Amino acid sequence: MKNYDAVKEKFKEGDWVVGVGKHVGCSPVFDHNTDHPQPFSYLDEVNPDEFRLATEQEIESAKSL
Repeated sequence: MKNYDAVKEKFKEGDWVVGVGKHVGCSPVFDHNTDHPQPFSYLDEVNPDEFRLATEQEIESAKSL
């Protein structure tokens, strides 16, 4: 099982994150208190540096998709 502690420390439930580098897209953080926090588990990514907080404009754009 992967250790998602680093991404859980950097981002909290309800934050919206944007992938940087190899990840594309904007998503809310959910299932934070589980062993499979999203979107990190889905992307198989434990490195918090692969994400940043989304801007309001990015969030609104993602919600309209």
